[in-house]
Amino acid sequence: MLSVQIPPNARKLEQAALCIVIGLFLALSMSWVVYPRVYDHYHPTPPWPGEAESFGFSNAQVSFFVAILLYIRA
Repeated sequence: MLSVQIPPNARKLEQAALCIVIGLFLALSMSWVVYPRVYDHYHPTPPWPGEAESFGFSNAQVSFFVAILLYIRA
């Protein structure tokens, strides 16, 4: 390995950028959870197509897992 020293200011900037990215992924996952419920509340009919047959991961779960993986990687 190279013995390159990273300045403390650069490391703090990288940590801040990583926290911002993780926060954005968490906010995105929350919006994917909340928005359909708000939409269904104000537009009760017809239901969203394919919602009952959906067996895969939702977009909220995928973005939450990406945020967790980024957090673990740091």
